[in-house]
This record gives sequence, C-alpha cells and structure tokens, in this order.
Amino acid sequence: MSAPVEVRLDDAEGPTVLGMRVRERNRRVAMHAGAIVGTDASASDRPGAEARATLEVPSHVVIEAALFDHLPAPGTSAWLTSPAQAARLPWEAPGDDAPERPLPEGVFYDVADPSVVGSVERALLRHTQKPTDGVVSRHINRPQSRLFSRAFLRLGLGPNHASCVSACIGLASGWFAAQPGWFGVALAGVFFQLASMFDGVDGEMARVTVRQSALGAKIDTAVDNGTYLVCLVGFAVGWVREGVGPAQLALAIVMVVGVVVVLLQALVFVRRYAPDASFVFVDTCVRRAARTSSAPTLRAAGWFFYLFRRDVLALALMLVALTGSRAAIVGLVLAGLLAASFTLLVHRRALVRAALEETSPVP
Repeated sequence: MSAPVEVRLDDAEGPTVLGMRVRERNRRVAMHAGAIVGTDASASDRPGAEARATLEVPSHVVIEAALFDHLPAPGTSAWLTSPAQAARLPWEAPGDDAPERPLPEGVFYDVADPSVVGSVERALLRHTQKPTDGVVSRHINRPQSRLFSRAFLRLGLGPNHASCVSACIGLASGWFAAQPGWFGVALAGVFFQLASMFDGVDGEMARVTVRQSALGAKIDTAVDNGTYLVCLVGFAVGWVREGVGPAQLALAIVMVVGVVVVLLQALVFVRRYAPDASFVFVDTCVRRAARTSSAPTLRAAGWFFYLFRRDVLALALMLVALTGSRAAIVGLVLAGLLAASFTLLVHRRALVRAALEETSPVP
C-alpha cells in the first residue's frame, strides 16, 4: 500500500461468513493491511481526509488483503460495486459515466445472495494456503483441513479449539503406538497422518479470520513438536513391550533422545533468527542455503529436509506403519535425525547467513 488509505464501512453488520459478520472481517482485514478504518459518518471528519484515498465497502462485500495492492490514488475515492463477480472498481463518484478499473479475481466477493456464501467461504479458505506448503500439504492435507476449518468456524469455534483437537489426535497416536502388535502400529501411523493434516486447521482459521497472534503460533508449534515426541516415544514403548533385545532397545532410546536433541537445536535456531515461532523457517533456510552453496552435503541436506518435513514424514510413516514394522519406522526416523543434526551443526554458518538474508528487508 503506497499511500494512506481510509476504508469506510457501512453501519450494517452484513451477512455471516465463516462464523464472522462481513463488516467485522472487513475491519480486521483493513487494519491488518495498515488502512485507516472508519464509517461513512465519521470518515470525512478526520484530519487529512481530503488528502487520502478512500475506499467505500458495503456490508455485503467481503474484501481480501490482495485488494490493497490495487488502491486508488491519494485524494480520490473508490466504491466496491455489486455484482463483485464483474471485478470492477469505480474510481470516482458512482454514476452512469463513472470510470471503472479492472481488478483481478479473488480480491473481493459479493455475498448479497445467500446461495453464494458457501463458494465464497471455500475460496477464502483456499487463500490461506502458505507458499511454504509442500506437495503433500497442497494436494492431500490442505483439501481435508479446509473442510474442518470451515466446519469449526461455522460452529463458532476458534483456532485454539483446533489446536486442542490436534493435541488429542497426537496423544491418541502415541497411545496406539505404545500398544504391542500390528494393529496398534498401523493405527498409530494413521493417527499421526491425521494429526499432520489437522495441524493446518488452527492456522487456516487464524489467517482467514485475521486472528493471527504470536501466542497462537507458539501453541501450534508446541502441539506439532509434542505430537512428534509423543508418537515416537509410543513407538519405542510398544517395541519394548513386544520384547525386543538389548540392541533394539538401545536404538529406541537413541531415537527418542535424538528427537529431543534435534528439536532443541531447531528451537534455538528459530528463537534466535526466525520472525515467528514456526519451525518451517529452518526448512526455508536450509533450502535457501543449499541453492547458493557449492557444498554437496548442504545440497543433499536440502533434499533430506524436504523429505523429512512434517507433511512428507507423516505420510511416509503411515505407509511404513501399515506394514507393522517398528524397526523400519525407527530406521526411517534415525536417518532423518542424523541428516538434520549434521546439517544444523556442520552448516550452521551457512544457515545463519540464509536466515539473515531471509529476514532482512527487501531494498
């Protein structure tokens, strides 16, 4: 947003979309974009109003953050008109001869017709997809998680409720993993994949309702890492209960301790360099460092980190768990831990440079 913009909202609350009134959601979107928010009655009385661009938003139009990349010039006004599907934005006072400026699809939606609310809700949730999502997240996890996000929001629930459900699924995965026999291992793998899918629900709910917070990000990360640890401890316990020998017991202990060590390594890196609490930042830095490095081990680490990121690992672990082989699961996890620990220790300088480049403001 290159110039100050004042968004003027109707007094009417508007329809309910994803459990929130349109006016309230528009207010949150505008404030998150750095706009000045007012109403028709109050906007013109504010100092400097004549020098600002103004955007009139009726209560039946849902706006997206991308709209603020297509704003009027300072000192002019714009009106979002119906039907929004025409993707037109009158740039002066509305009238028969008002000029119109084309807009890309998806920057605002008209929900005056109740029959389109469902399709608009699905479109808004699709916009919550993150650029860091991998192939498994985009094509398997997100289509499912958005169904839960929509249902939760319509029930009036918030992101923290979704985090609680995700934690319960993770605990169930660990409990099943601790049971001897094929059935427990298989169910643990299925629940671990379900937890991976459900891990995206709280973030989708927060982004689509503009309720992101540092606390929410920390809760999400804690639940995510807790699921890892509980499930893998469960696999180790179940292996011991099945009567393994000393060598297998040692491997199980190494796996559990290794998970704790690598998570702590990643936590220190994230707390020191990441803009938020997401562990995805580590994967982003590894891939960035790998693109600019000539070190073969760092280039290989870029692939390893992709293969062992949460969404890919969860799917792989579920497929392996369906065979009932705990030894294969332990081997899979140990390979990932070895690659992750080696990268975080040996290539730390390259990762720090990548982190600083990733978080430095673009000139």
